[in-house]
Amino acid sequence: MSRPCWLVTRPQPEADALAARLRRLGHGAVVCPVMEIRVDPAQPLDLDGVGTLVFTSANGVRAFAARCPSRHLPAIAVGGRTAAAARQAGFADVRAGGGTVAQLQQAFPALAPEHPGVVLHVCGRDVAGDLPHALTAHGYTVRSTPLYAAEPAASLGPDAAAALANGDISGVLFFSARTARLFDTLSAEAGLRPALHHVLAVCLSPAIASELPGSCWREIWISPMPTSESLIETLRQYPSPPKVPLRS
Repeated sequence: MSRPCWLVTRPQPEADALAARLRRLGHGAVVCPVMEIRVDPAQPLDLDGVGTLVFTSANGVRAFAARCPSRHLPAIAVGGRTAAAARQAGFADVRAGGGTVAQLQQAFPALAPEHPGVVLHVCGRDVAGDLPHALTAHGYTVRSTPLYAAEPAASLGPDAAAALANGDISGVLFFSARTARLFDTLSAEAGLRPALHHVLAVCLSPAIASELPGSCWREIWISPMPTSESLIETLRQYPSPPKVPLRS
């Protein structure tokens, strides 16, 4: 059996990091970001009264670190990957949730410091869910600061389009609902939907899988847990179906 080759749709720098990891596992990888992360230098960053930072993505961590040298505030991260980015950026007090915004909402009272002050949610321009509203309902004072934007790509990269057209791709990896929607649009514009009939879609969660038209794909696999580690374990099962329900 030839080694599988995965199309990585994540923005940079996560795309290159994931591709390198897949190659170390003996898999092939083609990088095809369908969004570009752009920090907004004009967005005001007000830390007045802020006692706690909340990051729901590693992109938020990097955007904050690029704008502000302060690392003394407790940083609450949505999950392990974002927590690792916060530690790498120099935060000493980092507390991690279970990996999803919904899990973070539930765990926040246990993660928050005793006197949290104003909770600053560092986020992107397009946000999934409504974390500030949920935390406000728990009695916290919350502000949101969108420090970056995820801009959609104009088209699929030529290497990715050629690999799909030539039948070289085993599956496409999706880590967000927006990425899934963008890829569906770009692949249709490139006339590549027929090629997807022989390709797996591998999704981080059922919510992401629901954004994809099942009839376009060979199968849709869903990671058992919404984490990078769980998705990679799912890829290890290739070509056997994963031990979670498939979406047809």
